Amino acid sequence: MKKRMKRSEFGSFLRALGPHEVSFDGVAYTVSAGDKRYLAEPPFPPRPELITPRNTMLAEHLASRPKIAVVLVHMGEYAIGLFEGTSLVLYKTGHHFIRGRTKKGGSSSSRYARVRSQQRSEFLDGVCFSFEVLLGQSLIEHIFFGGPRETVKAFAKECGALERHKSRIQARLIPARHANLETLRECIEDVWRFTVKEL
Repeated sequence: MKKRMKRSEFGSFLRALGPHEVSFDGVAYTVSAGDKRYLAEPPFPPRPELITPRNTMLAEHLASRPKIAVVLVHMGEYAIGLFEGTSLVLYKTGHHFIRGRTKKGGSSSSRYARVRSQQRSEFLDGVCFSFEVLLGQSLIEHIFFGGPRETVKAFAKECGALERHKSRIQARLIPARHANLETLRECIEDVWRFTVKEL
């Protein structure tokens, strides 16, 4: 069995196990209940003060309220949010017009491509500026990105404001078909997913 569980689902799973023991190897939890053993990979590491050899460690991780930044980027629209646990406490959304691709050739095609490239660059700069204004002074513990992989890579490459947060950026890309407030509110469920595997 290998399953990804939302935080609430994982909490219910632990309660259903009854009495159990927990250990942590620095990456994942091992949960033992009777003759059953499970490996539970958290969505991000626990806070340092929670890393102690006790059975309540995992429950405390689940109940914690880390500051999580989520940046959703689709070319032409973005949504940036700061969550405490699963509560959205700050956000900003925005749009920027970017020309679509053209099938025309010749010099007009080159001009069109230059305009599109400039609009793309201005958009990514704007998203970076918004990130800095909204979250630049926040004590962010984890950063997750969502959106098309190439768009996210372009943003991460061009946004200098992310440099000092590099160690907090999570590799896992959050699935997000849009970059708006509604999707931002919903995506925290994906951020908090645990991966559970029976051993």
